[in-house]
Amino acid sequence: MMKEDIGKRIRRLRLANGLSVDELSTLLGLTPGFLGLIERGQRGTSIASYIKLSNIFKVSLDYLLDGREDDPKYVTVDKDVLTKYPLTEHESKAITMIVKKISSSDFSEKEMDFVAEGVLSLVSLANGVKMAKTE
Repeated sequence: MMKEDIGKRIRRLRLANGLSVDELSTLLGLTPGFLGLIERGQRGTSIASYIKLSNIFKVSLDYLLDGREDDPKYVTVDKDVLTKYPLTEHESKAITMIVKKISSSDFSEKEMDFVAEGVLSLVSLANGVKMAKTE
């Protein structure tokens, strides 16, 4: 994931949707200058901002971050991660439901970061327990 590519996609989406830098930065709760840095690929932003962008533009996070044209209704996980830390069908459905619910909610950026960290911690904990059981 290259910041330059992500920035270009964000700029392209912003222009295609007829939004100015000021308008989009207001929707995201960022300064126009910081959004400019993101669009030029000089800075990244929080997962909460990426989720807000995907909701504003109605695109998947896969498309926004990697340029993949996946169906935005589905949440996907990198296959290398699944190979290293296989999830049960139940775990996969639970994580997908959580991510969909979070991304459709109106959280502040700080709240979204907190929730995202919690989900990642739970996944790490679940994988640690699985690894301990298999050893």
